[in-house]
Amino acid sequence: MATETSSDNLYSTSFARVPRQKALAFWSTHQVAIAFALIALFSLNLLAGRSPLSPFTLALCLVMAADLLVIRGLSIWQIIGTRLGFALLSATGRARSTVSPLTVGATVGLLDIPGNDGSVDLYRIVNTAYEGACYVWDAAKGEATACVRVRGLDAQLASFSRLSSLSAQFSAAVATLKDKGDVTRVVIQSRALHAPVRPSGDGPADSGSLADRDIRYVEESVLSMPFEHDHVVTITVDPSKAQGESAARSTPADVSRLLSARVEELMGSLSGTGVDEAAAWKWLNMQQLRGLMKTLIDPTATTLLDAKGRLPDDIPLALFWHAHATWMEVGPLFARTRWIDRWPDGKNPVFPSWLSNVTSATMTPMVLTQVFRARDEHTAKKQVTGQLHETETMSGINRRLGRSDDKRTVAEAARLDEHLADIANDGGDIEFQGFVTIFADSRERLDAACSRFDGRTSKWIHMDAMRDQQLARFNGVWPLGLEGRES
Repeated sequence: MATETSSDNLYSTSFARVPRQKALAFWSTHQVAIAFALIALFSLNLLAGRSPLSPFTLALCLVMAADLLVIRGLSIWQIIGTRLGFALLSATGRARSTVSPLTVGATVGLLDIPGNDGSVDLYRIVNTAYEGACYVWDAAKGEATACVRVRGLDAQLASFSRLSSLSAQFSAAVATLKDKGDVTRVVIQSRALHAPVRPSGDGPADSGSLADRDIRYVEESVLSMPFEHDHVVTITVDPSKAQGESAARSTPADVSRLLSARVEELMGSLSGTGVDEAAAWKWLNMQQLRGLMKTLIDPTATTLLDAKGRLPDDIPLALFWHAHATWMEVGPLFARTRWIDRWPDGKNPVFPSWLSNVTSATMTPMVLTQVFRARDEHTAKKQVTGQLHETETMSGINRRLGRSDDKRTVAEAARLDEHLADIANDGGDIEFQGFVTIFADSRERLDAACSRFDGRTSKWIHMDAMRDQQLARFNGVWPLGLEGRES
């Protein structure tokens, strides 16, 4: 095996909480405003000739004491508003979220990620109208990204017709992206990572659940540690492309409303595609995002998270990476990301659940990242026509050299011709890309894991090594929706 020259390309990233900005000492602006209003009422009461020792004064003092109370950085008014929002939305059947107007638009965290050219890209973590939930604001692109964590229903025991139905509904859900001009991209990550897993439900260990299966494998010494299987769905919007009366302006509150609407719509359309509704999807907050990033490259960090997957603010998240030609050193782990450049086609049909089997390998920690981007008719035709010209050029070279036509090139040209017709009929298309990232605790085990993965999947897919592009590709592995971001 040829040795690969080590690289000295060292990069780092950090994700830190922004301290709450206070107007005066420990108190927020609204607390100070209420306090001044109470003092003004007390002064007016004295000017009216009333006694300072009265029930009215006592009431003002009690309100003042409540106003100046700070609990974990929140005022009593913020806590009351949050609780009322929970009660209201629970009564209306929308208990997944609550209105928290006092924190909408507040920057609560800063995240720096090395760009594809080695420069540092800065992202702001902004609170939304969903209680606790946040979005990642990319000021350079003017894009906001919501990160949602979901659980998938186990499809191992499902019938063929059921799997076909789920597949068709997923295709229909993705197709709706063309109708949302402000949705820049949707990224779906299927993750199988080392982590403590609790049994799902009260069923027996042989019930078919991936979590129960992994626990049984640990008990039988097949695995040294169980795996956690989940999905992270990110929705990225460009507020400047919003249409109609709901078009978002540049204010964080408007961006929050637009993003909230798109999250509700997309997750609603995905509800019939195999998402475990009993587990409920969760739009993540800043602490949960930090937790996912921490545990992605350090499985032992799960002990630092609370029951809701939140990493405490006082635990630092600072990572150092070494970028090599075809692999990465990230913290204690080694990682390799490859691009799926050939997918199954009509001549090589697959079972509807074949893609879920890609991440169900119990011996290989991995992340399958799928990027969906809507393209208008002009853009789609331009790119597909360029690909068609490339295949025609290859065929022309073969003919000039006296070679017979390559079957794969001919098949690709036919597929592209058919795709052009579909673009004309649909007024655009959905661009799709897939990447597989495999993790290991040593370079040798990484190579072995990649070889095992290739042996399992080579019948269905082919992958490009992404040489000298590992930094850019690993940026897309973070649960932040960065894959597919234009440079």
